[in-house]
Amino acid sequence: MSGSKVMPVLSYVQVLVDKPRAFFIASVVGLSAGGAGTPAFDASGRFVGVIVRIAGTRANPLPGILPADDVREIAKQAMGK
Repeated sequence: MSGSKVMPVLSYVQVLVDKPRAFFIASVVGLSAGGAGTPAFDASGRFVGVIVRIAGTRANPLPGILPADDVREIAKQAMGK
């Protein structure tokens, strides 16, 4: 049988960065299962953001979460064009 399967990926926020742009550094268990672009939810099921890879000057990018407010703002900009 082929097709997609739903699998939770558990993580916790290690650091909240607010400059130059707000994002969370997360400790993600099984990031390869979740991967960049995967939506992130809190324990209550509320959408909190999207998993991203934060590279900067690092050789090994950190897993992070782009906050939901930023995702909504980006979506509004994309819809306006």
